[in-house]
Amino acid sequence: MEKSQLDWGDLLYLHTLARSRSLQDAAEKLEVNRTTVSRKIDSLEQALGVKLFIKTGRDLVITEVGEMVLKSANVIRGEVAALKSKIRERNDHLSGMVRVTATPRICVLLEPALSKFLLENRDLQVELSASMQVENLNALESDIALRLTHSPPDELVGRKLAELTSALYANSEVAASLSDSDSLRFISGPAPMNVEDWVEDDLGFVPQEVLKSNSADLIVQFVRSGVGVACLPCYMGELETGLVRVSDVRRSQMPELWMLYSPKHRGVARIQAIAALIEETVIKLKPIIEGQDLIGI
Repeated sequence: MEKSQLDWGDLLYLHTLARSRSLQDAAEKLEVNRTTVSRKIDSLEQALGVKLFIKTGRDLVITEVGEMVLKSANVIRGEVAALKSKIRERNDHLSGMVRVTATPRICVLLEPALSKFLLENRDLQVELSASMQVENLNALESDIALRLTHSPPDELVGRKLAELTSALYANSEVAASLSDSDSLRFISGPAPMNVEDWVEDDLGFVPQEVLKSNSADLIVQFVRSGVGVACLPCYMGELETGLVRVSDVRRSQMPELWMLYSPKHRGVARIQAIAALIEETVIKLKPIIEGQDLIGI
């Protein structure tokens, strides 16, 4: 008779049966029926071409060659257990690269927590891309993206972390003089549409544009210098020294902050660890991002 191919999984049945009182006892330990145990042992005997057990009365007794096979089976079992342990240790140990993309100012907000995390996990590397461009996460251009949007892609795993707000900010000198003026020297930039309408209709100022820039950092510098007033996201304005909020918070037409990643990364420990860190950081910063009072961070 041609020998069948050895199935290494059958060695588990050999190991269990050798340490059991009977086929039924082995079946209960393995949570299968006794027929399955008998079939697995028969398959193993055919593959090896030897008899592993003999029946003595009601008992099954392992043969001498069966004991030899059992020793080898135990060695293999130990190797498999050691391999599983190493894999668990590797999965628990954070290492490798995580690519994160966010707007420049969001990157600045993440820096303190991310720096601390990287110092605690020396084998982890983060590639932080400060960009306004939308990376293709499904094409693995980034592992995690923080995006300002109302409609995140359906094919990505997403969590809404916060609702953004904006307000008018000025330096302290300009802020003190606003109550005596109906006009407003206004610095415009890449803010949501109809900011001027909001300034005029809701706040009662006539905006006079004195400067326009596509750089939020430049706008902040000109506001600090007293050139004019600008509408800034609250997570920017509240953290800038020398700036004062001079209006109520504006919520309409402001995007939401979403964290997005590919479904492929659900079980990747290093990516999930960074995602959890980002979410925790944003939760702490939520009073600033949503224009509430500052808190101790």
